Amino acid sequence: TVLGVISYFGLPIQLIPGGIEGSRFTVWIRHPGSSATENETKVAAVLEEEFRTLPDLEDLWSRCDEDSVRVRVVLKSDGNLELARAELRDRIERARPRLPETIERIGVWSNDDGEPPIMVFILMVDEELEDPSFVIEQVFQRKLEAIEGVSKVDIWGMLDDAIRILLDETKVDAAQMDIGALIRRMSQDNFSKPLGNVRVGRKELLLRSDMRFDDLDEIRNFPIGNGQTISDVATVRRTQSVRDWLSRVDGRRAYYGMVQRESNANVVSTSREVAELLDELNKDPGLKGQVQVATLFDQGEMIEASLSRLKSTAIWGGVLAIIVLLLFLRRLRTTLMVALSIPISILLALSYEFFSGGSFNILTMTGLTLALGMLVDNSVVVIENIARLRGQGMSRKDSAAAGARDVGLAITLATITTLVVFLPLVFTIEDPMLAVYIQAMTRPLSLALLFSLLVALFFLPVLAYLVDSPRPEWVKRPFAWLARITGLPVRALAHGIGALLWTWRLVLVGLHKVGCMAVRGLTPLRYPLAIVLVVLTGFSIRKVQNGFPWHQQLQAMGSSNPAAPSIAPLIVWSLVGLGLLLFGLPRLRRQESTPKRFDSHAPEGTSVLAWIQNANHALLEWTLTHRVVACLISVMVLGTYAIPISGLQLTSFGNDEDTSELEIRIQLEPNFTLYQASGEMRKYEEYFQGRKQELGFEHVSARFHSTRGRISLHFAQGTMDKDSMALLRYRLEKELPKFPGHEVRFGAEQALGDATNQQVQFVLRGSDSQELERLGAEAVEILRGVSGLTDVESPLENSPEQVRLILDREAAFAYGANAQNSLQSVSWALRGAQLARYQEEGREIPLIIEYDEEKAAGLDTLRNLNVWTGDSAVALASYGKLDFQPGAREIWRANGQTTFSINARLLNANSKVQVQEAGYDALEALERRAAHV
Repeated sequence: TVLGVISYFGLPIQLIPGGIEGSRFTVWIRHPGSSATENETKVAAVLEEEFRTLPDLEDLWSRCDEDSVRVRVVLKSDGNLELARAELRDRIERARPRLPETIERIGVWSNDDGEPPIMVFILMVDEELEDPSFVIEQVFQRKLEAIEGVSKVDIWGMLDDAIRILLDETKVDAAQMDIGALIRRMSQDNFSKPLGNVRVGRKELLLRSDMRFDDLDEIRNFPIGNGQTISDVATVRRTQSVRDWLSRVDGRRAYYGMVQRESNANVVSTSREVAELLDELNKDPGLKGQVQVATLFDQGEMIEASLSRLKSTAIWGGVLAIIVLLLFLRRLRTTLMVALSIPISILLALSYEFFSGGSFNILTMTGLTLALGMLVDNSVVVIENIARLRGQGMSRKDSAAAGARDVGLAITLATITTLVVFLPLVFTIEDPMLAVYIQAMTRPLSLALLFSLLVALFFLPVLAYLVDSPRPEWVKRPFAWLARITGLPVRALAHGIGALLWTWRLVLVGLHKVGCMAVRGLTPLRYPLAIVLVVLTGFSIRKVQNGFPWHQQLQAMGSSNPAAPSIAPLIVWSLVGLGLLLFGLPRLRRQESTPKRFDSHAPEGTSVLAWIQNANHALLEWTLTHRVVACLISVMVLGTYAIPISGLQLTSFGNDEDTSELEIRIQLEPNFTLYQASGEMRKYEEYFQGRKQELGFEHVSARFHSTRGRISLHFAQGTMDKDSMALLRYRLEKELPKFPGHEVRFGAEQALGDATNQQVQFVLRGSDSQELERLGAEAVEILRGVSGLTDVESPLENSPEQVRLILDREAAFAYGANAQNSLQSVSWALRGAQLARYQEEGREIPLIIEYDEEKAAGLDTLRNLNVWTGDSAVALASYGKLDFQPGAREIWRANGQTTFSINARLLNANSKVQVQEAGYDALEALERRAAHV
């Protein structure tokens, strides 16, 4: 018991059990100015090649977006996390020479990118706060990342400071300036490094060369040749750029924060530390109340609340079990002895979980709660047998030994047969995630049952020997009075049972007379009635079979009872009817006797247990006397299985759709600026703010950048269900204002492999991404014709137009140019170049040289771009041409293959398996035409 208590307090608390995946890492690569296609070939494929050499690699997923790449690495087992991280960084360093030089940063986090965060919060900032992004990064993000167990902290809405050298295209062309040469000079001149040691007398001093820019004027006065400086061809200024998305909550500027834990960190303890730090920072006098923190989601708090509810349920279940035992056993000491098997068995099961490296989670608690009622079964059998032998005159010692020995084999076999039921669930489930869930629930349940058997066989007899003794006289008297008092409701119950039995006999007599009349009238007609029954059954079976296609259509459209009709119940009931007509009626006519009169309507005695035993004996006696009728009743009861089976639905294992948030995605035309996008998103915010009471949401939030945005309506937990959310979504699709240049879609994006019970995902895999895109477009059209699917989406929808540069190698060679310096010049013109960072007090700021977008001519800048080949320049248009075609905004890869994910919404969640199979059947023809997909 002491060991169990220690284990209970030492078990780590989690939401779900570990072991679903091994060590999980996310590698994030920032690559500004790149397309998804470029990132797939130049970044993701290179890193995956190195990562595949990792030992115990299980899964390797990549997501290639514009400007960034995310790689998810899953190892098979939970080993040394630091060693696995070191090996991962080693593979990154091996791949770095083959990665593009324009990559800014590579980060590694020891968590799965698809794992839910342990906390999501909002930082609402007053307008008076100076440089809020810097304050949030230094005060909030750095301190949160320093907490042990925190893997990473993402904060959206940050603005990055930068010093930008904005080149004027016209002035650069007039000055005949080689941008590449200027970039190389500025990179080499802006540095600080030690040159060696200088001895002055007895002192030795460090000699350091500091060529860093001291201020912006020094950058402006940097010479570029021909007596000119940078200020003659460019503007130098401090700017702020959006790192990812801008955010607003209820119209106020806000920052979204998300905290991820390390794979081996405890969720509850880490969440507590994060919450305590946020509360401390919220009250920090140094911030002067200019930053307010609001928590949207706390996984640790949710886990504790869920476990608290389960604990309360388990405690109430244990208390009720003890009360039932006391009512039947009517001995306090005996009841307490039996009741002790509950906590002892549970604590021993928790001890095993603790020493085997398990956790205390919702599934563990669920398994123990389910086992509560079964934990006392073995003890009740043993203690009842000991009490029986004690009543026969055996000594305490002999009755305790013989009582456990007599029933030991029976309760052992009963326990083993109960445990065997769970073996198929544990060992035959192919889905690894579902297998872990089932094992996490059945393991503590099975262990508790085994320990309850040990308690009943070894602990309880000893306790009965030590505790069981005759009641002293001073105890007998109050218990005698108590027995009289408690006997009153028992006698009242006995008279109530007697009244029911008397009423039941009157009903039986009446039914008997009616039945005799019916039997006498129907017996001569039994053969014609049997023929009519057979004909009606045939018509019914034909009607069911002919109506099945219509039933399939109703199922696909979302019928509330989409289960397939079955003819088995019709056949069973028809056979029962034929048997009654042909064999039952003659037999019943020969046995027309009045129902037996009861000797006594009210049961005798004051023991409910004795009443149940007497009723059981009477039922067995009647069954042996009326064997044929008992068998017919058993068959009829067995046939009722069709009633619950017809209402059961087969669905896949998945999560329920989140009903606390409705997300609306807005795609903007590419000609919007960030300032204009902010105004466009504010239109939606103002629309929803005016209908807050009508729609019933608590907050409206907006996240956006220049090309797209998201509006989210946040509802209180439990106020919306799936049907209400579907109705609201349908209503808003009809009522939401239509603005020019906007494309509105409802619902959140899904990552590869994610799905809810309301959504389904079809995945195509192949090695050629361009061919896969072509086949994927065909697959989308095919799936839109499948009944039961709606909102079919593909990654190609809203794909931006991409410009592709095609070089003529022979013409380039004639001009003395090559692909390398041509592409480098294009990169500098479009992306700019990042120089050595500008030093400022307390921090470093990026120093970037690029063309001024407001003064650049767009595509004409690219066509008229001068590519320097030594001392001369040649126009890019003289040996290159531009081509336009759409390109994917994001590309997913799974274990070295490119994937094309098609997401769709189900009209009826209960028909998920059937609709998904219909979708894959529809895609079979496409798969046969493309053997490599």
